[in-house]
Amino acid sequence: MFSSVTEDKEEEEEEEDRTAPPSPCHGIRQGELQHLCICGFAIATGAASRLISGYDSYGNICGQKNAKIPGIELSGLNHTSRKYVFFLDPCNIDILGRKIKSVALCVSKCPDAELKTYEDLTTFSTVNGSQLCSYDVQPDTYSSNPNRETKCPKLPVHPR
Repeated sequence: MFSSVTEDKEEEEEEEDRTAPPSPCHGIRQGELQHLCICGFAIATGAASRLISGYDSYGNICGQKNAKIPGIELSGLNHTSRKYVFFLDPCNIDILGRKIKSVALCVSKCPDAELKTYEDLTTFSTVNGSQLCSYDVQPDTYSSNPNRETKCPKLPVHPR
């Protein structure tokens, strides 16, 4: 009678020993699954191009012609020549929410030299055809626009 109890305990211990510890690949597989879910959701909702191309604060995808979104004034713009995302204030970060709180714009070129004044912004926009202020502000009004503090980038603009 005692021998069968000890044999049962030995069998249980052997079964416990046979289980393998979690492999490092287990965490990788979970990460892959999360990425697949994100990609699947983006494809299902019609926003797969947002994973490849950037997008602005108005729902426009950079590098393509966009459809108007009802109720959003600056949506529906043709950004085929504007392939890059430019943030007006890239240091305005919500750490807890893990997102940039700055206005994002689609631009055709990012600055490759420091822009210190609104006149520098105007010159850059005129020479390169890349508006660095909000779409509703014309480059020749960058210096005099009363809303330039919120519609134009925080100065100085550092090169990429």
